[in-house]
Amino acid sequence: MEILMVAAELSPYARAGETADAVAALSRMLVQLGHEVTVALPRYGSFEDQGLLVARRLTPLRIASGESVTVFDGQLGSGVKIALFDAPEFFSKPGVYGEASPDNPDKNSPDNDYPDNARRFALLAQAAAALAAQRAAQGQAFDVAHLHDWPGALAAIALAQADVPLPKVLTVHDLRRDGTFPARELANLGINESLNTEAGVRLGSQISVLKGGVQMADVVTTVSPTFARDLAAPTVGGALASVFEARLEELHGILPGLDYAIHNPTTDTALPSRYNAENSANKGTCKSALVRKLELDFEPRRPLLAVLGPFTEQRGGELVLQAVRRLVDQDVNVVVAGTGSRGLLDALQSSDLESRDNYAVLPEQDGVTERQLLAAADLLLAPPCYDPGASLVRKAQRYGAAPIALARGGICDAVVDCDPDLETGTGFLYGEPEVEALLGAASRALAACGSLAWPRLTRRLLRLDLSWESPARRYLKVYKNASA
Repeated sequence: MEILMVAAELSPYARAGETADAVAALSRMLVQLGHEVTVALPRYGSFEDQGLLVARRLTPLRIASGESVTVFDGQLGSGVKIALFDAPEFFSKPGVYGEASPDNPDKNSPDNDYPDNARRFALLAQAAAALAAQRAAQGQAFDVAHLHDWPGALAAIALAQADVPLPKVLTVHDLRRDGTFPARELANLGINESLNTEAGVRLGSQISVLKGGVQMADVVTTVSPTFARDLAAPTVGGALASVFEARLEELHGILPGLDYAIHNPTTDTALPSRYNAENSANKGTCKSALVRKLELDFEPRRPLLAVLGPFTEQRGGELVLQAVRRLVDQDVNVVVAGTGSRGLLDALQSSDLESRDNYAVLPEQDGVTERQLLAAADLLLAPPCYDPGASLVRKAQRYGAAPIALARGGICDAVVDCDPDLETGTGFLYGEPEVEALLGAASRALAACGSLAWPRLTRRLLRLDLSWESPARRYLKVYKNASA
């Protein structure tokens, strides 16, 4: 099968969030399963900066706006092909969608978006549609287009407007950024005036690119079965709830996998010692190394609880702070890592907390630090926010750390609450975003850590199949259904 993916981001070259990781890992797995994949993206400077070799096409693409776009072709080590659309005036910026600001440290917040995003991603969408049309004219048509988030939804609209007969699968990874623009941006988005209706892209007084893409895609997917169902509820789907409800029969929730080339305690060179389900003793070595490095009170049987950010009000940072202040009074080492809002970070780094011998803060949280911390941890306290794809808790499980998490969204699909004897379960759930509920689950988890059955839970976590193979095979079935 020839698959065209259209996305704004791709790990490790241009990453704003989990979408980049999913596009990279899914495309690689599809190639391993014997399919051809081309990922169409903007040509960010980071591709060449990180050593990727690309070749410039002699003939540019003519897109719907009448402009010509130069295309650069390349191939990743995984065998995935990439097509990069060159527009330095739009894509030479350091961010994918925007940049963090002093008032809002979350670079992924729509409040920090670049003001010309409508024009930037209209170029991506129209160039992708032109590429698909060109391939069809050359007798090398793609079999399906897999489009990601609102830039992909804009490509679905561009493909429909260009009358390119290509089945379209749209995946919604992150609903927080939904491609909503003032109505005056319609032309900059490259959307025909005929679509400026309630049946098209109009959403109240604004334009919703995602609304148009959901309606024009043959199949819509999202990142977990629970999230797929919840999208039809106004409390989750918001103003787009009725749009998702109308597509429920074609709406599939597929929990993403983890990239085992990165997240693999058996081979991860970032760890002081490697381990697996059959020989998990070295997980204790990872724990000892981190405790000594952070100069925490060393007690081999004391649980290590990791708390990972970012810490913001929207992600339940205040609730985490309240819980941490009470957890440090128990027999547990607590390590907090991540960025966040200034007020919450100051509170987490307050002198009364940092003076304790069972508490440490790591202000930076890159991928290596995250994996080292999860490998050392017995438990992960996940931010009590709505996590559609349950990415963080699945990373914790991959490294044998049991998550303590709010039972919402994809968490419900990724975590089975442990029974008192640890005969079943893969984590510790609580039902309401309240500090007493969170502490109740944490108390159950800490008590379980001291039981003789704890190693059995660790082995069960390490044996979970969290790879991309099963999700990729499900996507292949979705592609075939879209093509039927």
